[in-house]
Amino acid sequence: MPPRVLDGDSDYSENGPIANAREIQSEYWVMKTSTLFISIWSFLLYSAWRDRRGALAKGSAVTVEPEGESVVGSLEPPMGSFYAEVEVGRAEEGEKVLYSVRLSLIHI
Repeated sequence: MPPRVLDGDSDYSENGPIANAREIQSEYWVMKTSTLFISIWSFLLYSAWRDRRGALAKGSAVTVEPEGESVVGSLEPPMGSFYAEVEVGRAEEGEKVLYSVRLSLIHI
């Protein structure tokens, strides 16, 4: 997921019972319910997008750019770039570390 994109996931749950631990018999027939709306949003920090030296773990989402076409600090990937997922992670850091990647279903 590139910067300037929000990824949201929401779910709606209704009529969850709220049971009173100590209720008298006449309160048994008075139902109290709740409704939940849960929303989770995620985004990518610019600093993570621009990082070219950090180690990548297996499953990390990356942008693969053609050699020599990359512009340091740019938010726009050059023509011919594609999104991928790291198949084999490494602990080393640096721009010259090679990774095995799998092509992502998302295209630039």
